[in-house]
Amino acid sequence: MFLIDFLNKNAFFAILKLNKNTGFSWKREKLDKFVVDLRVKQFVAINCYRLQRENDKEINQQRESA
Repeated sequence: MFLIDFLNKNAFFAILKLNKNTGFSWKREKLDKFVVDLRVKQFVAINCYRLQRENDKEINQQRESA
C-alpha cells in the first residue's frame, strides 16, 4: 500500500516537473482525471491481489486436506 501511494505521488510530481521544464501544461481537469485513473488502477490492483491471495489459501487448504 505504501509503495502504491509512493508511486502515485511520484507520478503527480513528475507531471508537475514536466509542466515546468517543457512549458507544456496539463489542464487541471486532465490532471485530476489522471490522478483518479491512478487511484482506480490502484484499487483494482489491490483487490486482484487480495483475491489471488484468498485463492492461493483455498488451494493450499485443499491440498493439505487431500
